[in-house]
Amino acid sequence: MDLPSNETGLTSQYENHEVRITALEKAVVDLHHEIALLRQHMDCGFESLRAEIAHTADKLRLEFQESQQQLYEKIKLEFKGADEQTTRRIDRLEAKLDYFIKWIIGMQLTTMGGLIALAAHQYL
Repeated sequence: MDLPSNETGLTSQYENHEVRITALEKAVVDLHHEIALLRQHMDCGFESLRAEIAHTADKLRLEFQESQQQLYEKIKLEFKGADEQTTRRIDRLEAKLDYFIKWIIGMQLTTMGGLIALAAHQYL
């Protein structure tokens, strides 16, 4: 059975369109797969970036705590040194005060001895 030439042309055009549509559908499916792979790669990249940021934040937090501890120790040593120096100065001042008190007592005893000697000299 021969098809008329007009029907053959329509069938041929239909098949061409069908082939093109099939090719486009395949291209769309391939694009969907590529998009899914790209999303997967992006998600992995974002996870990796989040992990790197968290690691960096932890590292910075640790470094800050260490530097804070070192600063605390340094200040503590400086205050300890200043405290020791102040204690030594107080000890020296107390020693001088003790010496001065002994000198005053000696002066008072000498003065009293002189007054007693003068009083005794008048009555003798």
